[in-house]
Amino acid sequence: PDLRMTLLDASRKRVNFQRTVLRRLGLGNVICIEAKLEDLLQQDGYRHAYDGIISRAFAALDRWMPEALPLVKPGGRLIAMTGVVEDATIHLLEESICGKVSGMDCIPYRLPYHPSSSGQRNIFIVFLKAE
Repeated sequence: PDLRMTLLDASRKRVNFQRTVLRRLGLGNVICIEAKLEDLLQQDGYRHAYDGIISRAFAALDRWMPEALPLVKPGGRLIAMTGVVEDATIHLLEESICGKVSGMDCIPYRLPYHPSSSGQRNIFIVFLKAE
């Protein structure tokens, strides 16, 4: 009950749907923001404001994580739900966030009943250094 969440989406239609669902469920500790990630970074009050950020199929890891990093508090986490993560992508990611993280972890899992032959997915976690 004391967990606060912020949902971010650039689509007004999706944000309006989320707000309707939150009202009906009575979840007052969740807010929805209609904006793009890059726009949110330009606004006051959002830098280092979050303990963690979770993304589902938003953008390539090596692009999304460096962009989202300034929103997370020191010692926080960036979590991305992805498909298969290529070694080249991990290398680009390591270069772009070098010195800012204390570790990375990639947890593979399989989606049951997935129409593709593999159903292989990953949860990719980056742990930020505590200052």
